[in-house]
Amino acid sequence: MSFEGHWRVREHVFDANGRPLGTVKQRRILESTGVSSFRLTQHCAPDDCLRDHPMSRFAGTHVFDLQIDGNARRYLGPAVVGTGQMLGEGTMWGEGVWPIFGHSFQSYSVSLANKQLTGGVFGTGNAMMAQIVGVAQPETEEDIWPELSGPYRPQDVCSLWTGTLSLIEPDGSVVTTHPVHRQYSNDSWTDQFDGQVRTATIEPTSGTLQIRNHMHEQPETGVSRRCGWSLELEWVAADGLHTRGFEALDSCDGHLVTIHRQYRNHQLAGIEVLRLTPGDSHE
Repeated sequence: MSFEGHWRVREHVFDANGRPLGTVKQRRILESTGVSSFRLTQHCAPDDCLRDHPMSRFAGTHVFDLQIDGNARRYLGPAVVGTGQMLGEGTMWGEGVWPIFGHSFQSYSVSLANKQLTGGVFGTGNAMMAQIVGVAQPETEEDIWPELSGPYRPQDVCSLWTGTLSLIEPDGSVVTTHPVHRQYSNDSWTDQFDGQVRTATIEPTSGTLQIRNHMHEQPETGVSRRCGWSLELEWVAADGLHTRGFEALDSCDGHLVTIHRQYRNHQLAGIEVLRLTPGDSHE
């Protein structure tokens, strides 16, 4: 597994309005226990800023087993129960429940050169408890903890980003991968890939999102929400297409990753994964 080993993680915690609340330091150990079987151990230490927040309850050690099942990762408990899914090489999406805390979660992990971008959302029903945006690096003998810093927005790092866009089946298998160019202009950006031109515009005050694709007559309407280095996106079209996604940014080393989960008539139809770096260079 690309996420195997000993990692140091710093999770930046935000509330539903995108306000930073504090951080959680975590030692994360993923080790093999047999054929296609692993155990994940998390040693968590929330900082003092979170002492009156539900995230303070995550202090301590939490362990769960997981089983590889094709592109799926079965979280077998006791700490976490749910399913992860590999979306091509080095990108994973997960959903499930922390039974002892009474919270559900959606999470992502993206493997990069010598680090991971990680994060997600904790909640109960439709009520969000916390948004997590984090970074992980391999553990060494030095007492060094990674952290995210720098601009929250990709356009404040570079106006042009390039890389790849992978189209993925609902079962996690990659259909095809195309080069992609993204050009920012203030609160808008345009993606060009495989002969398509898709422009997204965010109204900065309300977060209202509009998507225009030159292959579609009608624009798609949606909403957005920024929490630090993460941007959540959701938009719908009149033909039954409903897209939910997010972007995670590493400003310091120049990585931007997006996952768009596309539903048609409420059924998962496919996933897009974009992995971008600033300028004309590729990851």
